[in-house]
Amino acid sequence: MTVPLPGPRPTLLYFMRTTCAACVKNEPLWKTLADSAEPLTNILALSGEPLEVLLEYRTVGGGPVTAVATLGKSANNDYHMDATPILYLLSEDGRLLASRVGVFDDTTLQVFMDALRGSGSS
Repeated sequence: MTVPLPGPRPTLLYFMRTTCAACVKNEPLWKTLADSAEPLTNILALSGEPLEVLLEYRTVGGGPVTAVATLGKSANNDYHMDATPILYLLSEDGRLLASRVGVFDDTTLQVFMDALRGSGSS
C-alpha cells in the first residue's frame, strides 16, 4: 500500500477503529495532539474498517488527519494489530521517535509533544 503524503516531515501513524471503546476514550487527547502537530506533521489514520467509514471519521471530527487508509478486514492478522489504539511518531527519515499502545494519558501527550519538538518540526 502506498499513501501519498505531502513533503518529508515527521509522521504520526494512528491505528484505530471508530467502534473501539479505547479509541473513543482517546479522542480528546488524540485531537489535542493532532491539532498541535498538524501544521508541520503528516497525520495518517489507519484502520481495518471500510474506507467510507474512515473518510467520514476524517470529515466529521477525527481531528486534522492528512490521509486515511484502510488495511482491510484482515488487518489484525496481516499487520499484527492485536490492540487499538496504537500511535507511532516517525521522523522524516523513518526513525521511530515515540510509540504508544492503548489509551493515551497526559504523560503520553507530553512524550509525543517533546518528541515532535526534538524532531525539529516546531
